[in-house]
Amino acid sequence: MIKALSTRFINLKTVSTIIGITSLTSSLYFYNKSTLAIQNDSNQLKPLFPNYIFGTKLKLKEIIQDTHDTKILKFQIPDGYNLGLSPGQPILLSLRDKQTGSLKIKPYSPLIGPEDNQDTLQFAIKLFNENGTSGALHKLEIGDEIKFRGPLPINNFKFKPEEKVNFIAGGCGITPIYSMISKLLEQGQNEIKLIYSSSHANEIILKSKIDELKSKYGDKFHVIYLSNNGYQQDVLKSKINYEFLSQNLFQNSNLIVCGSKGLTTDIKNKYLNKSLNNKLYIL
Repeated sequence: MIKALSTRFINLKTVSTIIGITSLTSSLYFYNKSTLAIQNDSNQLKPLFPNYIFGTKLKLKEIIQDTHDTKILKFQIPDGYNLGLSPGQPILLSLRDKQTGSLKIKPYSPLIGPEDNQDTLQFAIKLFNENGTSGALHKLEIGDEIKFRGPLPINNFKFKPEEKVNFIAGGCGITPIYSMISKLLEQGQNEIKLIYSSSHANEIILKSKIDELKSKYGDKFHVIYLSNNGYQQDVLKSKINYEFLSQNLFQNSNLIVCGSKGLTTDIKNKYLNKSLNNKLYIL
């Protein structure tokens, strides 16, 4: 039994993975999987990730510039293999920086959308540090090969049919949320609201993909873009605060949040404690 004020979650402070001479320590949140899980369709294809220890190597097939500092990297999946991931589940990427040779390992959530076929494994990578994992990934070229391990056993969600579901994303926190929303809309049983905050109106990651979902699913999918900098016609100049959430969230519904520590802490401690009646899950 998990106890929370209006939330239900477990804080898994450290996930350590030691493979040969490599190690990864990462702060993650792990949730009550008996309550939430989005299921993947089963089929007869071989799993892409059959062995966590040895991992799977894939070659980079395509690079798309999504925003000025975010690239979508598409890695080729061999014929006869199934992606085998639930939307939102992260996997570990490991590679050598092409300039320094240093080993980089970090979990990322793949993009899984209804329009995407299963022949590529896709990631939206925002550049944070030229010398970090995002910098190493941004240096990749078509044909380069890196290793993947996973999936990590988190972010596996299930919602009741006809249930209304809220999502809040901040910046690159949209990547697991986009995949979850895509799958739910494809299943056609839930009404969804996304509140997506970005540092700049012209830096909204995956905006074209989200707009495609909105156009396709209409009243089943409500989107509010927020930013305090720059201008786009469909982006509100506003911050996420209690008043805004009380007016725009589905009440008495699940709320899934992914973003900066500041965003998730504010929503958890400042806003939901003020009587917003939502169950909170932080990715």
